[in-house]
Amino acid sequence: MGALRPAPRDALRAAAVVGVVNAALWSMLVVAVRVSWDPDDVNTVAQEAAIGVITLVGGVLLVAVCLVGELPSRRRSIRLIAVLALSVVFAALRTVVDQRVLPLAGDTHSELLVLGINTLAYLMVASPAILVSALVARRQAEQEAREAVEADEAELRRDVSEHLHGAVQNRLVLVGAGLDQLAAESDQEGRPERADALRAWAQMVDTVREQDVRVISHQVFPTGLDLGLAQALGLLLDRLPTSVATSFHLGEGVRELDQALPIADRLIVAAVIEEGLTNALKHGHATRISLDLSVADRALVATLDDDGVGLPTGGTTESGLLRQRARLEPRGGRIVLGNGPAGTRLRVELPIG
Repeated sequence: MGALRPAPRDALRAAAVVGVVNAALWSMLVVAVRVSWDPDDVNTVAQEAAIGVITLVGGVLLVAVCLVGELPSRRRSIRLIAVLALSVVFAALRTVVDQRVLPLAGDTHSELLVLGINTLAYLMVASPAILVSALVARRQAEQEAREAVEADEAELRRDVSEHLHGAVQNRLVLVGAGLDQLAAESDQEGRPERADALRAWAQMVDTVREQDVRVISHQVFPTGLDLGLAQALGLLLDRLPTSVATSFHLGEGVRELDQALPIADRLIVAAVIEEGLTNALKHGHATRISLDLSVADRALVATLDDDGVGLPTGGTTESGLLRQRARLEPRGGRIVLGNGPAGTRLRVELPIG
């Protein structure tokens, strides 16, 4: 229970930057104070510069020892005790230099007071660095956990979709065939009304299989998503009524990126575009739809334009996009919904790399 997962490299890098900046500020403050306390210029410039360098090196070494010792990944109590102990050690060394090796002329402060001030200063140098490292590490851990959950969700969606498309549909085919057989037997027995009822039930089962189960299977895991986002979006456009004219443009580098895009990211973009298509037909009454998939500024950008009536003057609640927006924003992505050149424009941006 003493040690948690090690801090990732990005967290250590951020902590190092914060620690070095704090150490530099502290060393400059020390030199400025010493100069202000020495109006007669008894101490030389070289002596004051040496004190500044020693202070800076001590602060950097303190931060380095804290990070090498993986203090950001320790429990809070252990972290606090260790930082305090290290700060006292480095402050004692700094006090010896300040009071014995390069003393300030006319300084009458006790060594204990100077030790206390130096300890507090080194705590202020190291603590923010460790805190930044812990916060960055926690954020990355949360992101990795979220990505793992989303990957599991995508895998579960795929399994459910395959089960609906395979086992459930096959069983419904068998049920329909059984009802048709019973209907034929009823005809032979001279029971036409029962035969007609059985055929009606068989037709209903076939409708459920062809429409409801297929639609649910697609909603759970869009067709073609395994092959790539571009493939899935193309199939989405193909499913639109023939009265709607569609166009689909792929920008440079999209196909290469598509193969490396995680399934969870494909799911989000496909869900947003599908919601946009539904809104374009249901609310916008669009007759022409264009979709552009491109890479810009280290982000995957999907832009959906239609020639419908556009957004209402009072705005829109975007209720269908709220869940996808909540999943995009932690990734640094966003959804922009507004009026386009002819109707409504829906733009999805997902950072990559």
